[in-house]
Amino acid sequence: MDEKEFGIFIDESGSFDSLTIPSRFYVVSFVIHEQNADLTRHIAELDTCLAYLGHPGICIHTGPLIRREEIFRLMDVHERQQIFFRLLAFALHSPISHHSFVVDKRYCSTPTAMEKSLRDQISAFLANPDNGLPPDALVKIYYDNGQSQVSRILKAAFSKTPTIFVENVSPSNYRLFQVADLVCSAELLNLKLREGIPLTKSEQYFFPQPRVLKKNVLRPLARIQV
Repeated sequence: MDEKEFGIFIDESGSFDSLTIPSRFYVVSFVIHEQNADLTRHIAELDTCLAYLGHPGICIHTGPLIRREEIFRLMDVHERQQIFFRLLAFALHSPISHHSFVVDKRYCSTPTAMEKSLRDQISAFLANPDNGLPPDALVKIYYDNGQSQVSRILKAAFSKTPTIFVENVSPSNYRLFQVADLVCSAELLNLKLREGIPLTKSEQYFFPQPRVLKKNVLRPLARIQV
């Protein structure tokens, strides 16, 4: 019987330095894909939709998309929403799952405490038989090494798992990395709504009705969460 291989695409949001980015939450999100599950049709459909919208091959970065920054600065809200929901539809219809790990800086206020909390959460997830990862599966980690602390956490957490860390990962080369970014952004929105934290002006403009955000984004994503 062939050994199963899984790709885990990883993105993060927040900072270990509270002075630089004074966000309350730090989030690390996994998007998990059994690599024998074919994504060709799903990627082709997404690329066709984006080309129809006039953005063939665009790399979707959810935060700037919502905030109207970077390559999205000249797009109106309707156009940006179309791109967002195309990527969301791709995520929901593809054979993938996801899981997010959260640190609340009210309880983990130092970088050392944050790092330990994330390492413990990820290790517990890997030890959970309900995570969808067979014990003998080969795992390929796709992370762009955006933060050295996360790279260190991943190497420690996966030290007892057959793992390959893919080198030179760029978000523009992997749609599932872009999905991990979307999942990370969605988890932050979910945390804000759950804790009664006001959305930013950009988030309110992009998602003017919290009820619709929950119904059309957060609940569907919750259905493919492990």
